[in-house]
Amino acid sequence: MATWERWYPLACAGGAALAYLLMPTLSGNPLPTTWPILLSAIITVAGVALGFLATIKSILISIDDRPIIQRMKDAGIYNKVVRYLSAAMVWSFWLTLISCAAVLFDYSQAAPWGRREVIWAAVWIFFAVGSLLSYWRISRIWNTILDCIETKHPS
Repeated sequence: MATWERWYPLACAGGAALAYLLMPTLSGNPLPTTWPILLSAIITVAGVALGFLATIKSILISIDDRPIIQRMKDAGIYNKVVRYLSAAMVWSFWLTLISCAAVLFDYSQAAPWGRREVIWAAVWIFFAVGSLLSYWRISRIWNTILDCIETKHPS
């Protein structure tokens, strides 16, 4: 289970991008002309998520003296949580960059996409799914930490 937890954002992101590439019914049609508006919103959300993740990481470091943090260290999962936070920050950063680049494309053409557009869309799907799942992974862990933060360490 630990292996799955570590790799599922990457594996599912790759699977989603590959599924998009292999399904002509999806990849053969251009995105709607309103797509740049959604990309703009995604840029904002991914940027804000990056800030929140950095805040969570600093909070985690600042509560170093709490019993829950000591138990995490004793259990050997503290470094894993920090790595997952860092991974979510990297996913968010790349989603922001790829979305910024995607805003530059012209989505007004109604003709079927060429190979270049399909590959760019698959790259964007890869980073969008990876980001979403990395956010999900760290938010589950962070909620568990917050739920247990006041629990005293058994002496």
